[in-house]
Amino acid sequence: MGNVYIEGELYQEGGEAEDVEYIDSSVNDEQENKYIVELYWSYGKEHKKLNDKSRHYTDLNLHILTYNYSEGEVVNVELEYETNLGVKTKTILGVVNEYGEALISNVFENEMILTNGDRNEEN
Repeated sequence: MGNVYIEGELYQEGGEAEDVEYIDSSVNDEQENKYIVELYWSYGKEHKKLNDKSRHYTDLNLHILTYNYSEGEVVNVELEYETNLGVKTKTILGVVNEYGEALISNVFENEMILTNGDRNEEN
């Protein structure tokens, strides 16, 4: 299981992630070429692909397309994003399905992300 680090705003033009690192993973001490082919965001229950910035974040879904991962295997992605309170990181774990994709629905559902001049009402 490896890590992917994404930097920048919470969107990717064209729906694809930039600067995704190649991952070398080992399972049972065997070295296999496993990597993430593509990351993209969608929104809502319909999983409509996001091709631009999103004004809302609570219903964002992360799609992780993998290569050489087996069904049921866990893939791990570390997100880095900016808010008015500074840079935050979030580790996402997803289970790969029979098609080599892990789908994590509502990634930020239980979080408060302050951007674009929002104020933290707790302070």
